Amino acid sequence: MLCDLDGTLLNTMPLWFEAYQDVASEWGREWTHEDQQLITGTTMGESAQRMRSLGVELEVQHISAALTDRMVELLHLGNPPWTVGAEGLLADLKRTQMPCALVTSTDRRVVDAIPRLSEVFDVIVTGGDVKHGKPHPEPYASAAAKLGVDTRHCIAIEDTVIGATSARLSGSHVLLVTTRAGNKLPGFDYKNSLLETSVESLRQLHTRQHASGADRPIVESTTTTTTSL
Repeated sequence: MLCDLDGTLLNTMPLWFEAYQDVASEWGREWTHEDQQLITGTTMGESAQRMRSLGVELEVQHISAALTDRMVELLHLGNPPWTVGAEGLLADLKRTQMPCALVTSTDRRVVDAIPRLSEVFDVIVTGGDVKHGKPHPEPYASAAAKLGVDTRHCIAIEDTVIGATSARLSGSHVLLVTTRAGNKLPGFDYKNSLLETSVESLRQLHTRQHASGADRPIVESTTTTTTSL
């Protein structure tokens, strides 16, 4: 099993929004909900570049570091904001010892601020571990390779089309967890939350997707990595 973090396991979006607002305000700039929407699912570098374009006069790497510092501070102020059903799924993963990897665009320091993640996931791939971020297939292909499994035998859980596309291009089956309205795209299964999502239900979903022939990427991938979770 391969899983995204922000928005999928953790409802960190309000915290990230606060972090972006705080860093922008230090430079007398405003960070809006529209800005936040535009960076959702992108890499930290791309997000920092947008902030720089709005007048935050720091290098991209320094903006990224400032955002990460603030996010870690916010996480330490309270309990991790788990999404509905996330804690149950993590408990089931730990109980069954299913091989699993966390695949996130965020900085490793943010992941390290939540100890439970390293207790559950065998592999953690962050934005700093890959050359190409989502929607490129590298993050998911890399995670699967580290687990020593073929992506075609994996279920990836995501909450954005950008992340789901990354997983699908790697060859993984995809469960897209979202409450956003709109047309459902082909190639993905959908749920409104992780409630009642278990290792067994993921196995059943994989079997259904495999039987339906949903084994190929939506477009040809340029990656040469063929293994996954």
